[in-house]
Amino acid sequence: VKEQEEQHEKVLQEAEQVFGLLNERAKKASGEAEAQVKKWEEGDGGELLQAISKGEGGAKLQEMLGQVDMQSMASQYAQQAQQMAGDLQNQEWVKDASQRAQAAVADAQQRGQELYNSEEVQGLMQGDQLQAAMQAGQEAASSAASAAQDAMSK
Repeated sequence: VKEQEEQHEKVLQEAEQVFGLLNERAKKASGEAEAQVKKWEEGDGGELLQAISKGEGGAKLQEMLGQVDMQSMASQYAQQAQQMAGDLQNQEWVKDASQRAQAAVADAQQRGQELYNSEEVQGLMQGDQLQAAMQAGQEAASSAASAAQDAMSK
């Protein structure tokens, strides 16, 4: 159990580092985007932004979209996403975490089976008290069902 807790803590620490790096990158990208928007607002934009400022944005946008191969772009983005997912799966910390999780599941299953097969649990399952409790439960359920039927028929 202690080893599992240590492994769990290690995975959490590694994930925290990754998310910290992602957060830093997001902040940087946000700052860059704000700076770019400010440039555009000051008139230092591309053709489309200049056309928009002159009231000719719709025509320029249609012209530019006519030059874009959307299907090719979508295909490229899909390939990039697949490559990024594959790269993530190939990272050692992801492989390690996956192996540790699989080992923890196998260990839990084994321990559960061992507990179920233990003499103590088997004795409880075959004991008179358990049998009596199960019988009482079945009788109570039967009585409740009968009472419910009686109440519904009235």
